[in-house]
Amino acid sequence: MRKLGTFPDDNAQHFVNYLVAQEMPAQISPAPSGGFDLWIVEEDHFATAKQEFAHFVANPLDPKYRKSSAKADQVRQKHVDRVRSYQKNARAVNQRTTRRAPPISTSILVAAILAFAMSNFQFDYTSPIVQGMAFMFAPSTAEVNSMGVLERQCYNLMRGELWRLVTPALLHMSFAHIVFNMFWLVKLGFSIERREGKWCFIGLVLAAAAIPNFMQAVMPPSLDGSPAYDLGPFWIVPFGGFSGVAYALFGFAWMRGTWKFVPEYFLMPSTVIVAMAWLLLGVLDLDENLLGFRMADWAHCGGLFVGLLFGSTSIGRSATQR
Repeated sequence: MRKLGTFPDDNAQHFVNYLVAQEMPAQISPAPSGGFDLWIVEEDHFATAKQEFAHFVANPLDPKYRKSSAKADQVRQKHVDRVRSYQKNARAVNQRTTRRAPPISTSILVAAILAFAMSNFQFDYTSPIVQGMAFMFAPSTAEVNSMGVLERQCYNLMRGELWRLVTPALLHMSFAHIVFNMFWLVKLGFSIERREGKWCFIGLVLAAAAIPNFMQAVMPPSLDGSPAYDLGPFWIVPFGGFSGVAYALFGFAWMRGTWKFVPEYFLMPSTVIVAMAWLLLGVLDLDENLLGFRMADWAHCGGLFVGLLFGSTSIGRSATQR
């Protein structure tokens, strides 16, 4: 997807309707400085769309732009029908065939369940599993106690324990927590690994675990970060969960399905609304008041950003094979 230009007013929709009617998928979004940005979905259409854009700027009242609404609606409905037909056929094929579970996402599922069981089915601070997989764990010594906040947060990373960037994603606080997160791993992760291949999926998961976990750990508490706590004999950073990666899987599918028109990843509007509403509960600090617990907002938002970024690139099979 590539930005073509910016419109100063709501005439943008007329031009978008014209492009869509000409089988050139396009999107508009509010521009930071006012007006609307125009995005061309397919690179192959950019040159033609650029010529039309120049004509539109010079002749915004040309009747052909205002007469394209009905045709554009037909093209959009055609796309929706194509997606529904694909999904119907895919379900029929899946009912007739048995597919082996993808190895990477299945391994993650098993690892998360084992880690939960071995940490006494909770985030048990005394469990060797939690202590070995948490972002930060250190004995409460004079050296650690005298450290600055950021230095203490990165205590283990500075000692080469880089796996701690990723492993907090496998730790969970409760049964509801792990069931919710593993549901999204099975629903989206299995499909993404099958469609994109294991290497793309591994890269997505590693980035979606490491970057958001680091952000969650180093941000100050005033900005909803997760500081280390002194529990007497040791310090520990008490956050975990696969939800940051789950938001990356959601963001990847959302970008590929809605913006790049890959039928396998088409998400129902209700799914998008629920995911974004859950995200906003934490961002607006409503989670503790309404739900009774704090969300890892930086992990969620960071994961969503990583997923959208991966989905918008040429990484993976669906970026080039449509």
